[in-house]
Amino acid sequence: MSAPIRFFVTAPLFAVLAGILILFSDAAVLSSRFSTHTIAITHALSVGFLSFVMFGALLQMLPVLAGVRIAKVDLVAKSSYTLMLFGTLAMIFGLWFDISKLILLSSLLLGGGFLILIISMLIALKGVVNITASVRAMITSLIFALLITLMGMHLLSSYGIGKFS
Repeated sequence: MSAPIRFFVTAPLFAVLAGILILFSDAAVLSSRFSTHTIAITHALSVGFLSFVMFGALLQMLPVLAGVRIAKVDLVAKSSYTLMLFGTLAMIFGLWFDISKLILLSSLLLGGGFLILIISMLIALKGVVNITASVRAMITSLIFALLITLMGMHLLSSYGIGKFS
């Protein structure tokens, strides 16, 4: 399976998972934005669905719009996909069932998957000859994705070790 397709096929499954979690939860779950169940559902959609679609699209657009290829794209895509998949599932179920070790594991897996993909894309974009507005937008989005990934890793690991509840 090609690198982008892998991400595109998996993304809707996280939306379905979010729907299933909503279906089998009580009405109070969505009444507070601070409930770990609400956070798990939100991140099933944002990290599970949206990030898989966005990274799949970036993998597709890099060679087309920027004219560059990620070095060892199959290895990068497969390793980051696997880490992101299991990291997202660990985060969702760690939050849902309040399992600290799973939340800590998700911080490492998700962070690793995101960092591998983001850094590989930024390295590939260093070789762009003609920097268009689209390429500039990709670089900007990847820099902010890097910052958000680091913040997310910090928040997940802090929650996992019990710094805040």
